[in-house]
Amino acid sequence: MSTIFTGELIVSEVRPNISLGLLFGHMSFSAEVDATLAAQMVETSSGASVWSESADATREVGNVSLFGGKYFVFDAEDPEKAYGKLVDALVEETTVDFRVTWRRE
Repeated sequence: MSTIFTGELIVSEVRPNISLGLLFGHMSFSAEVDATLAAQMVETSSGASVWSESADATREVGNVSLFGGKYFVFDAEDPEKAYGKLVDALVEETTVDFRVTWRRE
């Protein structure tokens, strides 16, 4: 039996998040994206789907925090690295059926 893998990756627009902590003068700004990976194995001779799986995840791609108007922390991942890690995690989760695993019961 000859098969091929097909799939679709959908990534949302960057979504900003703002958090205010008035008690200690803390403000935080971050950006997240959502992604979904749907994959299937298709038999080439008939076009029948033999296997399918999907996974979704959310990942933060940057963050800025301000404390008391004096101190700030800036943390931003390289978008290419952030998206690469996101896709790697989705592929890992989606293809678990093809790896050897064990479970103690």
